[in-house]
Amino acid sequence: MLNKELLRKLKEKVQNNIEIINSEDLLNAYEMLKEVYEKHKDLSKKLKKMRLKVQHIVSDWDKEFWFSVEDELFEYGEGVIEDPTFTFYCTSELSMKILFGIIYPTHPWGYIESGDIIISGKVIKHWPKLKKLLKFQIKELIELK
Repeated sequence: MLNKELLRKLKEKVQNNIEIINSEDLLNAYEMLKEVYEKHKDLSKKLKKMRLKVQHIVSDWDKEFWFSVEDELFEYGEGVIEDPTFTFYCTSELSMKILFGIIYPTHPWGYIESGDIIISGKVIKHWPKLKKLLKFQIKELIELK
């Protein structure tokens, strides 16, 4: 069940106080993404068949996070994941803005061109999978009252 209170709290923090985000907030955002995945995986063949391992490096914290979806199991944590599908490198602010739909997942390219977001690995093949999951997350945020 989606923890709407935590989602509401994170959404408000991202919209109003982006400068006070911490690693716990990012891990909570991953928890929300996990819950969204669990809620929607049976509604979408793309999510059900998703196999993805993402290394996420937060440049301003000099910390590494990861999340993976394999065999219908969503996991996440702090640290390094072995053999990532792709690596995503950006600031904490941009990270949260992407996870909360302020930067829409189909439009990060301006940030990539400017160097604010760096993505390496099998991005072209696997970005649509992540985009699909983020769209469900954004839908939940829009519907949140």
